Amino acid sequence: MELMYHYTSLSTFQCLLDNISNNEFIFHASSIYSMNDSQEFIHGYNVVLDWLKKYEEEQGIKENRLSEIWDNYLENHTKEEFNSLFIEKLYKEEHIPYVIAFSKKDDSLPLWSMYGVDGKGVSLGFYENILRIKRNKRIIDYKIELESKIDVLDVMYQNAPNLDEFRTNALERQYKQYLEEANKNNREHLLRVQMKHLGIATIIVSPYIKHPAYAFEEEKRLAIYKRDEDKVLYKINSKGNMISYIETPIPIKNLRSITIGPCVDFVSTKRVLEQQLDKRKFKNVEIRQSGIPYRQF
Repeated sequence: MELMYHYTSLSTFQCLLDNISNNEFIFHASSIYSMNDSQEFIHGYNVVLDWLKKYEEEQGIKENRLSEIWDNYLENHTKEEFNSLFIEKLYKEEHIPYVIAFSKKDDSLPLWSMYGVDGKGVSLGFYENILRIKRNKRIIDYKIELESKIDVLDVMYQNAPNLDEFRTNALERQYKQYLEEANKNNREHLLRVQMKHLGIATIIVSPYIKHPAYAFEEEKRLAIYKRDEDKVLYKINSKGNMISYIETPIPIKNLRSITIGPCVDFVSTKRVLEQQLDKRKFKNVEIRQSGIPYRQF
């Protein structure tokens, strides 16, 4: 079974070890607004809008087109103002995804530089079957019930060959639900219905769409959608920015490898990690040294 890798600092990994509860690590799933790409959520939103227009043309949809939401709203706003107001509305109402980032690469120099404290961190290899974790209750986003499941999916990059297939699988069912509801409402309520379904489509797709400049990361993401009982917490990240997050459990049994960064003393760090893993009864976790020749100056 393939692993996916989470790059982090030694201090963060130590916190994960120190705060194990019920045989689970407690990860921080960060708001999508807190990602390195500051325009990431907007990029996903624009991808959704482009797909809507294409789908409507392919299906010959003439009435109540969801992409016509601007025509109903732009009398007093520009397109840019509407986009800003719409995304701010999602944020304030906490209808946004929270994500934990992984990569298919276990020992990548750019990833060490960006996420592994410039080679002084670790890369943690996990089995992907954490996607089978089910949360006990269901959530309601915009009065639409969604299964409260933690999903791990490959991030798609603009112009990727299977991007159209992903968008269709993610959004076609949602559009059909929109049409059923839109056709039952008069024009007075159409905007409300359009806002609701555009919001759902955006939060479904946005965690898994990134700008092609980030394709080298080969990223996989664990996406979580907030339930009413989930508590949003706040912290200052390593770059000095204030971000919001949700605590998310990942079973310790899924940890299968620890790659120690190229700028860390491998022998002493491996010795201490082995001691901690033995005390906590971890099994079958391989500790290995980065194979990248890299030295800081």
